This record gives sequence, C-alpha cells and structure tokens, in this order.
Amino acid sequence: MWIELTLDGGLMVFVNMDNVTDFSGLDGELTVIRTTTTEGDGSRKIRVAEKPYQIMNMIVEEQRRRGG
Repeated sequence: MWIELTLDGGLMVFVNMDNVTDFSGLDGELTVIRTTTTEGDGSRKIRVAEKPYQIMNMIVEEQRRRGG
C-alpha cells in the first residue's frame, strides 16, 4: 500500500509501506522510516514530518478503505 507523506524539506513523497520494516520518532520532530531496500551498508532511511501515530492512522484508514 502506498501512503503520501511529507519529506523533511517539505516535498511530498509516496512511500510503499509494503517495503517498510519499521518507523520511529526522531527528536520529537521527525519520523524515520526504514525500508527493506538497502543503501550503503544498511537499510534505506526516509525522514518524514508525520508522527508515527499519524502514519499508523493512515495505514488503518487505507486498510479500512480497502475492506481489510
């Protein structure tokens, strides 16, 4: 499932949540999303403005919309 989020710099990005391993708050301001895609010597990290609970709500709403 794809979710539209806001990058640290204010640009919008669509994130494929099927490729996300976890996400957590960073300094109370940003959320770091880790993906299954590797970059360098670790997982790819995307920093977004939305809080973890907001992302969870987006996931739940999308699942409801899809009937699952």
